[in-house]
Amino acid sequence: MPTWLTRFSRLNSTTLGLLLTLVVLLLFWLDEAHQTQKPFVVAWLHRLELLASDLRFRTRGPMAPGPEVVIAAIDEQSVDELGRWPWPYTVQAQLIRRLTSYGAAAIGYDVVFSSSDASAGLDNLQTIKSSLAARGYYNDAELQALVEHTLAAADHDQLFATALQESGRTILGYFFHWQCQDVAHLPESELERFLHNLTISTNARYAPRVEPGASLGALHLSPACAVESNLPVLSQAVWGNGFFNSRPDTDDGVIRYYPLIAQYRGRMGVPGESGQDAAVPAQQAVVPGKQNDLFAPLGIRLLERYLQERYGNASTLVSINADQKIKVWLVAGRQRFEIPADEQGRMLVNHLGPSELAPNETTARRQYRFPRYAIVDIVKGRETAAPPEAFRDKIVIIGATAVGLADQRITPFDPAFPGVETHAAVIDNVLRQRFLMAPWWGSWCTTANIVLVGIGFILLLPRLSALRGYIITTLVMLGNVGLNYALFITQGWVLSIMYPLLATFVVWLGMTLYHFLFEQRRSRYLRRTFSTYVSPELVTMMVRERIEPRLGGSSGMRTAYFTDIASFSSFSEVLSATQLVELLNEYLSAMTDILVAEGGTLDKYEGDAIVAFFGAPIAQPDHAARAVRVALEMQHALAGLREKWHAEEDKWPDLVRQMRMRIGISSGEIVTGNMGSTMRMNYTMMGDVVNTAARLEAAAKSMVSISYAPLRRYSWQGLMTLHGVRSTKSRWWASSRP
Repeated sequence: MPTWLTRFSRLNSTTLGLLLTLVVLLLFWLDEAHQTQKPFVVAWLHRLELLASDLRFRTRGPMAPGPEVVIAAIDEQSVDELGRWPWPYTVQAQLIRRLTSYGAAAIGYDVVFSSSDASAGLDNLQTIKSSLAARGYYNDAELQALVEHTLAAADHDQLFATALQESGRTILGYFFHWQCQDVAHLPESELERFLHNLTISTNARYAPRVEPGASLGALHLSPACAVESNLPVLSQAVWGNGFFNSRPDTDDGVIRYYPLIAQYRGRMGVPGESGQDAAVPAQQAVVPGKQNDLFAPLGIRLLERYLQERYGNASTLVSINADQKIKVWLVAGRQRFEIPADEQGRMLVNHLGPSELAPNETTARRQYRFPRYAIVDIVKGRETAAPPEAFRDKIVIIGATAVGLADQRITPFDPAFPGVETHAAVIDNVLRQRFLMAPWWGSWCTTANIVLVGIGFILLLPRLSALRGYIITTLVMLGNVGLNYALFITQGWVLSIMYPLLATFVVWLGMTLYHFLFEQRRSRYLRRTFSTYVSPELVTMMVRERIEPRLGGSSGMRTAYFTDIASFSSFSEVLSATQLVELLNEYLSAMTDILVAEGGTLDKYEGDAIVAFFGAPIAQPDHAARAVRVALEMQHALAGLREKWHAEEDKWPDLVRQMRMRIGISSGEIVTGNMGSTMRMNYTMMGDVVNTAARLEAAAKSMVSISYAPLRRYSWQGLMTLHGVRSTKSRWWASSRP
């Protein structure tokens, strides 16, 4: 056996269970310590944890959203009728005016308008105007009016901005670049220009309250590298701006979190800047550095505008306390909506289900979780397909649902989920207060779970059979899963499930394999060592109580037992060697069976003699009585053998048919144990009491000699109740020697 295997075999199952529990704990702590890039050793476990999280959603099933959100879809029908995307800004202006006239409470764009609309040839018209002015033709008033009117009609950017300003309820979307490699080619001036285009808008940034001791630079937010913002003329015309891109899990691309805060460069509350930031006290907002501005997502800005419409005023409060915990509230009138945020400024998305509802046999139209209307139907005033009341007092999110526009996301329910509906789900989560959260004590709870499972199995499994251990393990795993799922459904708590399951399985498997590989090996060794001279029941007891054979002995109150055949030397004179061996085998087999059946331990055979003892290796309070019972039964068995030999007639001489045995029994302090060498040992007995039993046996002639010790210590009256023990005047003789 290899050295490492030998050392491992010396471990007991308790030590192994503790080691396996510690390994699972270390893996869990390593996973918790690395929130972004997971080490390889725990990456696969983290992936399983994510899959288990998704399975909770699918087990729970879809949920019905509230009526507050509708989708104005850039779908296949709209692209077919209005042309390929992006459409002219005049179409966007028509859409905004139509939704405003329908009474929409808030309108949000899940797209960005970062470049001018040149579809009307505005640049060419500007060139023509300059050429006419240079040639003196522009002095004609009629021509001048025509040119100015044409230029105004061709300025789609301004037309769109006018519609946005008149609406007063629109939030434009924009996005951040999270990977710096994507914008490494852009000069600093370009990055500053895009940031300026964003910050000139009202409601562009959060105005966080930074408590004493807190630092924006110490937050665990993922700083953006660049921003792709809207045209300045559009940014200044809208009610607000909100970023719309989230960061899917790098492990599998699933959208599980929604960023409530994005961190980007700038100095907050710098005097002279427009927007709500300027009103923030300098001691709260002005923090030097390059990564200090905090920006809001599209969903939060839409909620602010919607709640403002309902309650008259609304704002988002962001607080950074001294221990760098982020708190986010939406305050509207007397209503206060708290949004749970993690240390990275994200909220867990409580996904409501797949985008498309199950097919309905009563209608041929597709049904969606959030009401969805084609933009072409809205723009062209098709009130049957897009009824005005569907938009009244609603949050309308404009976004792409057409597959070719590549705004598809992966969710636990749907591998092709329109990104626009992620904002809708988040808005519904906030309005319904149906949040998911990873509680602050979650890591400690998982740690305690792992420890309790490990300790419980260490205490229970060694006392259970393999089948019962398997049943208990299965029940513990099912109980863990059931409790985890119940807390997810009822409380919205997202707790780790894979690591408690891993601890349960690994500890059970490790201890079970250890039992079969090493405990069974040890059991076989004990049985092989003792089964030749100890009863099977005693061997089983030794295995159960882990009594190891080793050099050395122990002393205790035991009974020595000696027996042989009277005048055996005469037998060798009248029997051949073959007959002598046959006779001894038959005699010794019968006597040994009686000895072992009564729990006696066979020490050795010495020719025709049997040397045995009672009370070791397993303690037997009635060892003296057992020895006397064996003596009686051996006498009865010998009588039976004599009758058998008589029946065999000439096979055996008269000497054999008249065989008598001598028995010596003595109780007292006896040392028993393995004597010999480490390579070869023999389980035997030693002591003065052993010598007494041997002398009693030699002096017994054809009787049973019992020393006075068992009579004195274990009640002669008790021994007299044994069948065949009458008195010392009959067949039994009690020695006067102690």
